[in-house]
Amino acid sequence: MDYRAQDLQAGIAYQFNPLWLSTFVFTSKAAEGVPSKSGKDFLKKDDSLAPGQILCTLCNTGINYGARGVAAIKAHVNSKKHGSLLNASVTNAPLPIAYRLPTQPIQPVNREADADQPTASTIKSVKDRVINLEAMVIATLAKHDLPFTFAPVLVDLCKEMVRDVKALSGLSIGQNSASYKLVHGLAPAFTNIVIDEMRNKPFSLNIDESMSSSKHEKVRPHSDL
Repeated sequence: MDYRAQDLQAGIAYQFNPLWLSTFVFTSKAAEGVPSKSGKDFLKKDDSLAPGQILCTLCNTGINYGARGVAAIKAHVNSKKHGSLLNASVTNAPLPIAYRLPTQPIQPVNREADADQPTASTIKSVKDRVINLEAMVIATLAKHDLPFTFAPVLVDLCKEMVRDVKALSGLSIGQNSASYKLVHGLAPAFTNIVIDEMRNKPFSLNIDESMSSSKHEKVRPHSDL
């Protein structure tokens, strides 16, 4: 299909340029160290798109080039989202053969029967072990419908908890136990910390326009804790 003619007919100011998908090379300032990419590596133009738009297959986002031409594509390439996904695509790697789902227990290794079959606990390559852990984190988030913004939080938590392996091996928290300890343990402790800080340091009170479950406005004290 002649997309340039389609854009002209639709009154698009900047028409599609086939060279964007062939000879043009784009460099993302948001992905330092990542080699420049040809337009054909991440741009796609087809009949499902409205005139004046092109699809970034990496971000699965339409780019409106109709108003700014190639400048719109360059702006998208330099966006934080595109740079982040570009970095991820470069560091992405196949799962090691011993990858296991986070719900699958590590089985004892039969040294005789399974001598030639690596398991998640016997992967020797550090790179493969890192890939295995990444996959477990992502699979856990997906299984429990958690936003992927939790990924770095979960990783940081795991790194902190693994410092005390003995205590971690004895850790067990059920749903009811977590709720009880939050209400009767953490909440009073945090309340006491905030009160102590408010008594000894300057603070401000911010009133949230949203309402709590009891229809009361939320007041949020703020200080440099």
